[in-house]
Amino acid sequence: MRFSFSKQGAVNVVQVEGAMTTVELKPLADALKGKVEVGQPKLLMDLVAVPTVDSATLEMLIETQETCRRRGGVLKLTGLNPLCREVLAVTGLERRFEFFDNQLTALGSFAT
Repeated sequence: MRFSFSKQGAVNVVQVEGAMTTVELKPLADALKGKVEVGQPKLLMDLVAVPTVDSATLEMLIETQETCRRRGGVLKLTGLNPLCREVLAVTGLERRFEFFDNQLTALGSFAT
């Protein structure tokens, strides 16, 4: 798994590529922690290039979202494939996140 950060206005965008699994998750989790612990975090995770997620990934997403909310920010997701979206639905987590089909639409949602 690889990831990179970019800044679009006040929004930190993290682009993730590859399967998000327990073994490879720590560097991403540490980097996200650094981004959400400053200011009022607005974070967009672009998962268009992520084929699968596991339970550790779901836990990391929840923890990141909760940290963002405590600090008055938000975590939004974009580009989830049908399998990843189904995993979130089956686990009941789909209701906890805002989803967008593409990065442009997701970025626009931060303005409202």
